[in-house]
Order: sequence, then C-alpha cells, then structure tokens
Amino acid sequence: MALEDVYRRNLHHRTHRAGWLRAAVLGANDGLVSTASLMIGVSAAKAGGVDAQAFLITAGAAGIAAGAMSMAVGEYVSVRSQNDIEESDRVLEMQHLAIDPESELIELQHIYIERGLTPELAIQVAKAMHDRDPLEAHLRDELGQFPHTKARPVQAAMASAAAFTAG
Repeated sequence: MALEDVYRRNLHHRTHRAGWLRAAVLGANDGLVSTASLMIGVSAAKAGGVDAQAFLITAGAAGIAAGAMSMAVGEYVSVRSQNDIEESDRVLEMQHLAIDPESELIELQHIYIERGLTPELAIQVAKAMHDRDPLEAHLRDELGQFPHTKARPVQAAMASAAAFTAG
C-alpha cells in the first residue's frame, strides 16, 4: 500500500473534524441554558415582590446559577461528544484491522518511520505491536487515544461549574 493511500484512508477518522461541531453545540447550549436559567431566577425574584436590593441579590445568584449550569452542561456535552467520536474511530479502526490487517501494519510502520525509526526497525516494531495488540497500537500511535487520558464527562462538568462559581 502506498503512503498516499494510507493517508487517504485516514480521512475517514472523525477526531480531526470534531472542533467546529463541538464549538457550535456548546455555543447553542450556553445560550439556551444560561438565558433560560437567568429568566427563571429573575421571574422568581420579581414574583416575590421583594425590594430592589433583594432583587439584585436574587438576580445575581440566578446569574451565577445559570452560568454554572450552562458551563457544566456544556462541558458534559463537549466531553461526552469527544468520547463518542473516539469510540466511533475505535470501531472504524477495528473494521480496518478486520478487513485489511496487512495495510494496517504498513500504516503503523509509516507512523514509526515518521517518528524517526529506520524502515527496517519500524516494521519490526510494528510487527511486535501487531502481535501483542494491534487495536491498542493503532489507537495509541495512530489516533493518540490512551485509556488513562480518557476524559470523564461528569468530572469535567463538576469542575467547570465549580470554577465558574468560584470565578
């Protein structure tokens, strides 16, 4: 398989196309959640017939709650969508390995050559990685996916909400 064919096949992976979509989803989410939350908080303060100072405190608290909820939900959606994209690429890589393991071996060799190994050493390393666990090798070395760095949506959401509130 020619190197150009290897690169052309990699265009099917989704990770490199996620940035703009994630940003659009987060922007729409922030607008909806923060505006709705703020409106609910201000309505609650107005409905209680409170004085101006209490109204401002309630509106400020509503703004903090709205922002924290918006950030938390946005971060959760962002991280969860990133995990979904990575899982989709994992399934695609499993299919590639099942259909054409030899081309995948050569692809891994090219990755190691680009990192500075000689072609002879690169094929030895690629074969050793394929003998051990070809999917793990491709996820790690081709796609940059590591089990220990996988983001956790709930943890990210809580951190984002806490940071917004503290700020």
